[in-house]
Amino acid sequence: MRWLPHSLAPTPDQGETLVWLVRDADTLPKWVADGDVLSESERARAADIRHRVAQSQFVRGRTILRSALALWLGEPPAHVPIRLSPDGKPYVDSTPVHFNMSHTAGFALFGISRRPIGVDVESADPKRDCDGLMRRFFTPVEQEHYFRLEQEQRPLAFLRGWTCKEALLKAIGSGVRDLQNCSVSLDPQCPAVLLAPGDSTWTLHAGEVEPGVAWAVAHAHLPP
Repeated sequence: MRWLPHSLAPTPDQGETLVWLVRDADTLPKWVADGDVLSESERARAADIRHRVAQSQFVRGRTILRSALALWLGEPPAHVPIRLSPDGKPYVDSTPVHFNMSHTAGFALFGISRRPIGVDVESADPKRDCDGLMRRFFTPVEQEHYFRLEQEQRPLAFLRGWTCKEALLKAIGSGVRDLQNCSVSLDPQCPAVLLAPGDSTWTLHAGEVEPGVAWAVAHAHLPP
């Protein structure tokens, strides 16, 4: 996996798995298409978003994503055939290119690869019931680790675990219904580790964009 500055075009020659972060306040780089490149269904989805900021984030994110996929596929951004699987995972029809994106307050995270990939970026929320969510969505092993921590350590541990599980399930093409079917390490001071399922298909990477904003990337390291 290779991190790219958002100003550098994510072309295939840059690496097999590329990840980049764009802040909402960033000026879009020259490699991003200028103008409307969204599909009819994407424009309809944008029109249904009533909150102006969220609508702008959606359009901006899809424009960046389509521009990156266009570089990999050699097609105009507007012609990239993005589809949705029955589980809601976006994919490009009839190509070996995989991609994913995630958005939180102020940040958008993107990943593109020749192998399955999932990304997640999340902001800490002081109103979030981390203890309750841990009991509901995390495995007994994760809960045991979490509830041994001091109270002030738990929000960051929850954020590490949540982003890693989201990224993994997005890579697999599953949903939150399977949160309890995977288990990850929670210590934000250590490298992310997949504890279960215990196969060697997936690799996790995780860290912080800044204090209180966590990211995670899951990608397959075997051919799909």
